[in-house]
Amino acid sequence: MWFYLALSGYACLAVVSILDKFILSKERVAPIVFVFYSSVFLLPLAFIIPWLAPQPGLREWALIFVGALAFVASLFLMYITFERSEVSHTGPLIGALIPLFILVLSSVFLGEEVLMTQILGIIILSAGTLLISIQKKQPHHDWRTSIKFGVASAATFSIFHVTAKALYTEFGFLHGFLFLWGFVGIIGFLLFFSRKVRLAIFPEQKFGQVIFGKIFHRSDDGHRLGLVAADKILGVVGAVLVQYSISIGSVTKVNALGGFQFALLIILVGALTRFWPRVFREHYQVGELKRELSAVFIIAVGIYFLI
Repeated sequence: MWFYLALSGYACLAVVSILDKFILSKERVAPIVFVFYSSVFLLPLAFIIPWLAPQPGLREWALIFVGALAFVASLFLMYITFERSEVSHTGPLIGALIPLFILVLSSVFLGEEVLMTQILGIIILSAGTLLISIQKKQPHHDWRTSIKFGVASAATFSIFHVTAKALYTEFGFLHGFLFLWGFVGIIGFLLFFSRKVRLAIFPEQKFGQVIFGKIFHRSDDGHRLGLVAADKILGVVGAVLVQYSISIGSVTKVNALGGFQFALLIILVGALTRFWPRVFREHYQVGELKRELSAVFIIAVGIYFLI
């Protein structure tokens, strides 16, 4: 069951990656602003917690705070990476590194055991995903800086997933989910009280003006706000499916399946570039296209070994 739930979740997140890149590049939303809107909408969960969840112990509190902070930090680093490079390359770079980081962290902190054939599948999946991220140097992208932010994002995402797995195991999925994501919402809300962040979100507006005021720098904001909302809703669906898969399965194997997300991402980006270039377009060369198709095949082989 965890396998199919994880695949469904990653399919949603593949679409979210495209929407993220579109919003960050076409609509010129700063990464810190996007982090705010990616996390603050989870704030209502913090008000549900007292009614539905028991009080966690000291260890659970530590996992909640570390996990929430790691998630917000990883989002910020990921959005910077997407802003500075092509999502079809840097997204897979992050996705390739996460299972490898988790393979080490989960064995050390969770005592998770994985069969040798499954380890082979994880390595093949990561290799296929990493192959997608290879990109010839292009003058309009700061590729080296993107790699640094991508690696940092993968490391913090790995910390988040391992702490989430530990929290779900000790505190139960429902209660752990409410506390973890509720505190992500609280951290997102706290970003608003930083003057630097507040001015980035609401330029030339006074503190206390309605939150539903000017988000972007143009007057025709309705459809853009709707685009952000759709992006976040789809992201929640994907995240819940993946997180529940983690709670009932192996955190290492579930995250290794992230390669499916990026294989699907290649297909979606290719289709959009070919048929709707005015909406979304990325640059492809013949050799690059062959490499990415080979990566999709390698990812399929990795999934076979994993299951």
